[in-house]
Amino acid sequence: MNFRAGFSCLRAGVATPEPPSSPSFGGTRTHMHRKSPGTRASASRRMLLGFAGTALLAACGGAEGPDEPTLQHEEPTLQNHDQAVTTVTLPIRINVGGGAFTDINGRPWEADRGYVGGQVLQVTDPIAGTSNDSLYQSVRMGDWWHNTGISYEIPVPGPGIYTVQLLLMEPDETVTNREMRILAEGETFVPQYKDLQIPLRAYTLNMDVAVRDGALNLDLMTDGLPAVLSAIEVTASKWKWLGLSPQASNIADPIDAPSLALDANNRPFVAWEERPSYTSTLNVYVARWTGSAYERLGGSLGSDTRAGNPTLLMDPTGAPVVTFLDSTPSISGTHVRVRRWNGTAWTEVGGPVSVEGRYALAVAAAMDGQGRPVLAAVMYDRAQKNERISVFRFDGTSWVSLGDIPESTSDWNEHTRHPVIAVDPSNRIVVAWDEWYGSRDFTIFEKTHVFRREANQWVRVGTPVPNGESSMSERPSLALSPVDGTPWVAYLESGRVKVVREQSGAWVPVAPTGLEGWPGMPHDAGPPLLRMDAMGTPTVALVEGGLYYEPRRFIRKFNGAAWVAVDGRVSPFDTTFAPVSGEDVHGDMALALSTSGQPVVAMFEQDPAGPYLPRILRVRTFTP
Repeated sequence: MNFRAGFSCLRAGVATPEPPSSPSFGGTRTHMHRKSPGTRASASRRMLLGFAGTALLAACGGAEGPDEPTLQHEEPTLQNHDQAVTTVTLPIRINVGGGAFTDINGRPWEADRGYVGGQVLQVTDPIAGTSNDSLYQSVRMGDWWHNTGISYEIPVPGPGIYTVQLLLMEPDETVTNREMRILAEGETFVPQYKDLQIPLRAYTLNMDVAVRDGALNLDLMTDGLPAVLSAIEVTASKWKWLGLSPQASNIADPIDAPSLALDANNRPFVAWEERPSYTSTLNVYVARWTGSAYERLGGSLGSDTRAGNPTLLMDPTGAPVVTFLDSTPSISGTHVRVRRWNGTAWTEVGGPVSVEGRYALAVAAAMDGQGRPVLAAVMYDRAQKNERISVFRFDGTSWVSLGDIPESTSDWNEHTRHPVIAVDPSNRIVVAWDEWYGSRDFTIFEKTHVFRREANQWVRVGTPVPNGESSMSERPSLALSPVDGTPWVAYLESGRVKVVREQSGAWVPVAPTGLEGWPGMPHDAGPPLLRMDAMGTPTVALVEGGLYYEPRRFIRKFNGAAWVAVDGRVSPFDTTFAPVSGEDVHGDMALALSTSGQPVVAMFEQDPAGPYLPRILRVRTFTP
């Protein structure tokens, strides 16, 4: 890249020579070095920067005195582009701003490479919080006079998910408010990095970055004080893509509504809906992971041209069962269908689930203790012109109605939406949904309701969620404790994800600490996904827009006192959430937990092959 920058000192009033008329670019590196003894810079060309007892000199021409560390400006240049192609192996360790060396743990670090912009600093003071002082004492800092940011392009072994660790240190003892925006692969991972509050102290930041070509791109950007960086380490992430995309067609737009289930061996089955480009057909497909690739199970599950909203379950024999909405010419309106894979084909489970005079708007499904599917559907009554929750159970032969939940019936100014259903260890069915209320003065209320089936009746659990007439909630996600059946509900309230659990017949808030994406950022969350592992530990997946309205995916696990990031990552585990901020996470991501409680995620990601596939369905697994 042919950059050229004017060269000036960091403080006004210090004379500066003009840069050479033909600066050198492309592959040359200038590292921090000590000048030969016996030379000394002119006082007018030397500047003392109050860096913790270390005099750092701006390279404003002339020579520095003996044993004085220098601050060397470097023309912005992308390194290694002209080097021969070599095989890249992990780990990759780069001593930013310094030369090659081996640390006290015997780990080799390469000399600085792959950078664009910045200047090199060297400090000699001890660094707190580390025994590898030398690794932090070399620093690359953005230019005051050209570009306060720093960029790196680092070859990696190929497409994959990598853990990137940045080693950082504040070199100026007078600065406690340096702030950086940290990007990887062009996407924001940390919108406001403010941790460098104690000068001359070691800090680390870890990110899991999906690279879709052969190079990792990093950018540290600022609007004020220049960015600083001491070292970069790249290793294999604990997140892995599981094969390629399982989706059915080569060109599909859009693809939506993934659902995920794991068999007894933790092998994923995934269902989704897609519409092939240039058609009006909406299909539901299912694929399973064989251990080496995805195998699609049959063709589209729909009977005609409109099928969607799939929910994927596993029956006690390990066979996948799919519930979805379907429309056929023979039945007026949309109805619910359930199909089971018998090893060679999809078979109907009990026939279409419908009620005379009604059609289905949404459906949720679960398995009861006998391995029989149960359904909660939002039904629209044509005659009454209202919506209600209707519940059905398969008895082995046909679908049996468990009645409507009376409180779910809405009138002209209400809407019943977003059902979820689960079955507790005592085989009691629990259903949750939200309702939207609009008054004639255009006041809008949203409440989440939870009911449990007890003694052949529907009984409200607690009060509407959340408590209080002025509070609003929407988009519930329901999980039941495998130990005692206690309901937990995650929901969305005023742009924030909240969680409550039942206790003595009332809803009790679960500690909110950590239940967010980026700490301290504006909350613009999408609906959450709540799951419970076999030990009763809840996990929440959420999407937040953040400071720059860039939706990102996060996963948080409850440790009994607070919600903690998986593997300690404050940054998102993925940055390729395709819809705009606040759009439905339920239509973009599915979450399941393995038998050991580790997350498995099916979601839509950016496709590097584009432009015909702006996003494709991928599955990720996490191995601690």
